[in-house]
Amino acid sequence: MNAAGAGLDRNAVLAGGAIVVALAALTSAIVVNAEVNAGLLVAAVVAAAPLVYSVFARWERLLTALLLVILFIPIKRYRLPGNLPFDLEAYRVIAALVIVVWIAALLIDPRVRLQRSILDRRIGVLIIAVLASEVANLGSVSSLSSYVIKSVTFLLSYVLIFYVITCVARTSRIIDVLVKTLVGGGSIVAFFAIVERRTQFNIFDHLHSVMPALTFAGGDSTERGGHFRAIGSAQHPIALSAVMVVILPLAYYLIASSRKRIWWVAGALLLMGNLATASRTGIVMLLVAGLVLLMLRGTDLRRFWPLLLPGLIAIHIALPGALGSVRAGFFPKGGLIAQQRGNQFDIRNQNSRLSRIGPSMHQVEQRPLFGLGYGTRITGIGEKFTNAEVLDDQWLGSLLETGLAGIIAWVALIWTAIRRFAREGRIDTSPRGTLLVAITASIAAYAVGMFTYDAFSFIQVTFVFWILLALGSARLRANDDDSPSAGTAEPAELC
Repeated sequence: MNAAGAGLDRNAVLAGGAIVVALAALTSAIVVNAEVNAGLLVAAVVAAAPLVYSVFARWERLLTALLLVILFIPIKRYRLPGNLPFDLEAYRVIAALVIVVWIAALLIDPRVRLQRSILDRRIGVLIIAVLASEVANLGSVSSLSSYVIKSVTFLLSYVLIFYVITCVARTSRIIDVLVKTLVGGGSIVAFFAIVERRTQFNIFDHLHSVMPALTFAGGDSTERGGHFRAIGSAQHPIALSAVMVVILPLAYYLIASSRKRIWWVAGALLLMGNLATASRTGIVMLLVAGLVLLMLRGTDLRRFWPLLLPGLIAIHIALPGALGSVRAGFFPKGGLIAQQRGNQFDIRNQNSRLSRIGPSMHQVEQRPLFGLGYGTRITGIGEKFTNAEVLDDQWLGSLLETGLAGIIAWVALIWTAIRRFAREGRIDTSPRGTLLVAITASIAAYAVGMFTYDAFSFIQVTFVFWILLALGSARLRANDDDSPSAGTAEPAELC
């Protein structure tokens, strides 16, 4: 796809009847709240691919639609009507459509070709480690096959979206469109999180009133320090704080590259949206992101220091009690370490974080290399085959599921991205380098945050993480670069 778009040829016109019939059947079923079976859904998505490919003359339109669905329609809280072995959610339909359109484009459009990225080998090693963990635990994997398939499918969908973006985001213009979508969409979510914190009204729990095709499955609310915690469009306040933080450095990039006031406003909203969750994880991730930016762009950040005091005043006015909740979260009665070590009762009837490490490491010793099998630890509340505690530590959870092989693969993937993006961003003072620095800060924050919550269980922020990996990889070799080091990028063409 390019700016001009590709016109419908004779084959596309002949296929139009099948497309219209399949989509009409799917739409009618949703409108009348009928059930959609797997065959109808697959037929509709596959049949729609050529039409969507022709209508979306620019890739960024389709990818923007995916980003907005991920940001605005709460995952696990809404579903579409359907008779499938899994909940039919909007993001799944859009992601599947994007992937099918991309595969169709690879087959029929010579202008769309696979692209190399610096992370190809690391992703390959990760997939091998995951599959090896399944092969090494065939007994438990077969008894929990539906959960394992679901987990592996999620991972593959992240990887495929990664390659869609690295394949089609070939210019800085497309990359900037996606970055602006993330920052703009994230700031809107943040604004309503601030409203939710003050009024306890979550607008994202009422989307079905304007989008009848969506069925609301219910939402949760929590408190900390006597204050309501915003959840917004995320699955949990911690997940909302995490997605706010990983998007926030992108606002710094837009401020530095465009100097438009709107991005200052967006950055302020993202910061306050993080605080509206009263999440310790979000604060830790924010400190990590800030530290990375200081290390790589310390001189540029001097302009932000005069805003510190006015910013604190603005936070106190917009979010009364938020700063106090943060302080109480890090300095509870009896101390934070004692709180995390004790056998405290919580809503899941589980022990606190530090008390889970010992028993978990004992399990690791039994299967150190490949773990228990990717996706075999079922922790969801109300799940039929729940067999494990929520660890609130993704690194520990990954060590249990995929063993040392999986942990090494994850560390290699994340460290390679951080090292390459940071190295290029340090020597390149152009907007390209600033974006790479911002993405480095976001990825580092996500990686550290994995120690304090089950990151992979929260689909929204994990999707954003993989999208940032893709944007960073694409920006390393965008073909309109004029930066001094642009000529050193790896060859772009894979086939």
